[in-house]
Amino acid sequence: MPGPRLTSALTFLLLLPLLGGCSPDERPGPVPLRTVKLAPVARLAPQAPLLPGLVRQPHSSALAFENGGRVLRVAVDVGARVAAGQLLAEQDAEPARLRLAQASARVQAARVELDQRRAGQRRARQLFADGNLAKAELEAADAALGAAQAQQGGAEAELDLARRALAQTRLIAPFAGQIVLRAPQPLRLVGAGETLFGLQADGERQVVVQVPAALAQGLAPGTQAQAYATRDGAPLPLRLVGLSPRAEQGLLQEAVFALDQQAPALPSGSLLDVRLPLPAQAQLAVPLGALLPGQSGSAGQVYVYQPETQQVKPRPVTVAALQQGQALIASGLAEGDQIVVAGAAFLRAGEHVLPYRPGTVLTGE
Repeated sequence: MPGPRLTSALTFLLLLPLLGGCSPDERPGPVPLRTVKLAPVARLAPQAPLLPGLVRQPHSSALAFENGGRVLRVAVDVGARVAAGQLLAEQDAEPARLRLAQASARVQAARVELDQRRAGQRRARQLFADGNLAKAELEAADAALGAAQAQQGGAEAELDLARRALAQTRLIAPFAGQIVLRAPQPLRLVGAGETLFGLQADGERQVVVQVPAALAQGLAPGTQAQAYATRDGAPLPLRLVGLSPRAEQGLLQEAVFALDQQAPALPSGSLLDVRLPLPAQAQLAVPLGALLPGQSGSAGQVYVYQPETQQVKPRPVTVAALQQGQALIASGLAEGDQIVVAGAAFLRAGEHVLPYRPGTVLTGE
């Protein structure tokens, strides 16, 4: 059996290779610089973008019965042209007639009550003047007369409402135009305010366009634009009549254009390609891959390379429009600035980088 000294020696020999891997002279090497692709900021001649536009009729209405009930008659169908005041549909009027009779009876009862209270007040005043009635009883007669007057006023208001409800059982066209929607079927129960017809007036048509906020800054009432119903079709002249001051989520503003009345008839809901005017001068542009999201819809940021320190720094920019895979820059950059066009998403502010040079690997430089 080996002794203690022999066992210790064997253990040391077994651990010797492991101890050799822990040399104090080995230290981690320097972290390699991230390689990024750079490109100078240049100018790009802007082209007017094609934006989708929706044709609408500014004078349109969704028509419904004011009160719920059963539809007895539908007088028009989709596509029909109607005149102002023309009957469109009728409800079962019997419930409304019964409510009108009930309201009339309440008015008659209220008038009888009021006459009695007036006569009672006159008697009470005479008795009070003769000293045969207490003041409290006179005040009670006055209060009863006031209550009767209020009751009659309420009954007459209910009568007016009942008359209105009876009149509203006939759905009438509020203006001349064309029926573009018909929902009701005869004998169907409909709810109050449920849309039954869509009516559009003839005449002026409009085109609604959602315009990028930066591009909308150059628009003003009267601005001319062009619309295309088909790819190869003739342009349709447009004139700006309204621009919303609100940008939805900082991205888009609603612009309303008047369509020339000489243009071919286009149904509401048609989609057009709208080309807006743009300034003729070239604008600074960067590839979309260089643009990172900013704090608002028209803002973003890019990483600008500092050759003196070999660092990159983020810089906020304002985007005017998108064109041919490029972002047109309204502010934030200068022509010739070196920006990161590939790998920007992985960078940190102030990080040292190594510009990518295609010839490095091929020539061994």
